[in-house]
Amino acid sequence: MKSELEKLLYQNGIHTDIQPYIIFTNPHFIPVGNWLHDQNIIYFNQLNQIKEILLSQSSKFNPALLNFLLQHKKIHSTYYQKELTPYFDLSLAGIKCPSCRKMHTINIVESKIYYNCTYCYSKIKSEEIILYNLKELYYLKRDGFTFDEAIQWCYPVKQYTIGRVCNKYFKSEKKRNRKFFPK
Repeated sequence: MKSELEKLLYQNGIHTDIQPYIIFTNPHFIPVGNWLHDQNIIYFNQLNQIKEILLSQSSKFNPALLNFLLQHKKIHSTYYQKELTPYFDLSLAGIKCPSCRKMHTINIVESKIYYNCTYCYSKIKSEEIILYNLKELYYLKRDGFTFDEAIQWCYPVKQYTIGRVCNKYFKSEKKRNRKFFPK
């Protein structure tokens, strides 16, 4: 990638030294700590502010590089904004063990405080099991979930138990037709 970028810059008459770094991170990465400010580093979360960064007094970039990056900004921003959306379907619902993450390994029979996983033999509190599964529902749906969806997602568990976990660990904006979001 370094050679491709240098080749592209050289073809446009821009001669600058590039030092590539590999950072494994999620799309919402925000650097914290002591970072060297005298180096010309642009992080992924700063790509939408590239013009302001390059025009600042502390920047050592030349105007030709700024114009080049602004011309190609649309191409690269649409290329790197691809997000993988997970498949979501309520027919795939079921209780999953928070320890081993296996489906249908916890037998929900009656109202118990602790349940045992038949796969990893861990003893898990029922509230933790429901919370883990509701968080998974939220991440898969990528939006708030309704109480009916929560009941379908955690099917063998009783309604009042799911309602107690939703009210304790999730927030909702409305009183009617509520959607739950993590606190």
